[in-house]
Amino acid sequence: MEPDGATAPADAPAPSQPPESSPRHVSRLVLAGVPYDPTAVGEEEGRAVSADPSGADPDEVQVFGRGAPWRIDRRSTRVSEPGDGLDVVLVERVADLVDRAQLVLGFPVEVEWVETAEGLVLRSIQPLELQRQYADGAWRRVALTAADEGVVAPLTIDALDRALRVVDQDQDGPVVGQTVRRIYGRPYRRRKRPSILGRATPMRLVDAARACGRATRTVAPLLTGALRFDRSSEGRFQSLVKDDLARLEPEALLEVLRQRQQFVAEALLQLDRSREATRQALHALEATLGALPTEAYSALAAPRPTRARRKAQQRLAKFADAVHRAGVELGSTQSLPQPLKVEWRAIAEELADVRPLGIDVLPEPIGGSDRALRHALRRVGRDGPAVVETRRKQAKREVLEVASARGIRRAREVLVRPLLVLLDRIAEAKGRLSEGLGRSLVLLRSAAVEVGRRLVDEAILDEPDDALYLGLGELEDALRGEPGAYAARVRVRREDDARWASFDAPRNLR
Repeated sequence: MEPDGATAPADAPAPSQPPESSPRHVSRLVLAGVPYDPTAVGEEEGRAVSADPSGADPDEVQVFGRGAPWRIDRRSTRVSEPGDGLDVVLVERVADLVDRAQLVLGFPVEVEWVETAEGLVLRSIQPLELQRQYADGAWRRVALTAADEGVVAPLTIDALDRALRVVDQDQDGPVVGQTVRRIYGRPYRRRKRPSILGRATPMRLVDAARACGRATRTVAPLLTGALRFDRSSEGRFQSLVKDDLARLEPEALLEVLRQRQQFVAEALLQLDRSREATRQALHALEATLGALPTEAYSALAAPRPTRARRKAQQRLAKFADAVHRAGVELGSTQSLPQPLKVEWRAIAEELADVRPLGIDVLPEPIGGSDRALRHALRRVGRDGPAVVETRRKQAKREVLEVASARGIRRAREVLVRPLLVLLDRIAEAKGRLSEGLGRSLVLLRSAAVEVGRRLVDEAILDEPDDALYLGLGELEDALRGEPGAYAARVRVRREDDARWASFDAPRNLR
């Protein structure tokens, strides 16, 4: 992960990066979803963008003909501000076309279009650069277990808002409005304070020593709180897992859902406090050494995988190697030799309650289905425990080299080494908290999906896991029979996931 405010890039690439920006490459991807012909000619032509490039409004589409642009609200598909030179019906058709192009690609685009006798056709398509701002105040992308958590379900946003609201209330008093919002499909947190990181030059040795002491005093209670939560989480888990969800009455099921969301929120709160502990320790390092090597921020801030997580990753890696040696594909379990089928079932049983690390409620446990296990096997080795630890060791070596090269050599090293030990302890706490969060998310997911099954029976939702795309309040209203077009809300939010899935989302919005 990356501590908020650090100038380092993401420790790992975003879940899926935008493709190359050459028109040939992009047009090939879009061809299956929207019409494309670079040689098309017609009477009307122009260009369009799938988001507001200057204000970065994700819900505004702009269509250009001759003169001022037309502005279209994506949600209503209606013109919000008329432009010049085009018929309104044509403008709405172009807006739908460019929005479909973004849905296919997963990131905002700029297109050149032409109206032919056969209909609307794209002549070119390029990724669209957005200004890093947002209409409603300053926001910062949430980074608790990774530098970019990717698109997350609305039920996750609900839990994050509940957790981080506690922090804002402690710091600023009563909170007005949301603390966490879903922008570009990702969780963004309202930003009220400038970053404490980014110092370019070291402090005087005596001031640096004071900063290190303050960091240690600040971090100690945060680590104690994380340890206390970790020790109590097993008992909480057992008390919450005992209910047979299918037999519960609706109100009892909602109460279980609330309790499980509270468990998730507490885990998220502890992870956020651990993130703050990381920031304080890195701030003390900067006070001692000045600016750190760019990659060191995210490497030192990454959670350290627990022993159980490392064993699970090693098990997956060993099985992936066996599949590779057998020369078979993972597309279907039927293609596996019988010994590998047996091992597949054994791994699925072992990992039935182990989910990928992250803050989102959407991913199912690794052993929950063939699809989930197949996905985990394909990703094994990418930023796994060994890679994370290699990066951490390299970052520590680079930091010590900086300490040796600046000022009073031994004196600065004496300050730096305890801070690196402190960062190791924080990373270990984060690893345990991430596992606790994972277990709590499994509980929340199962309860929400049970609510979803009942809503499917009532013809309110289409699929049980559609419940993950509703907030807790919406699920309560839906289960109690309150009208609300819930299936339509889910479809819109799922489209948002597709629309922004490959977008390289900015860390800060101003």
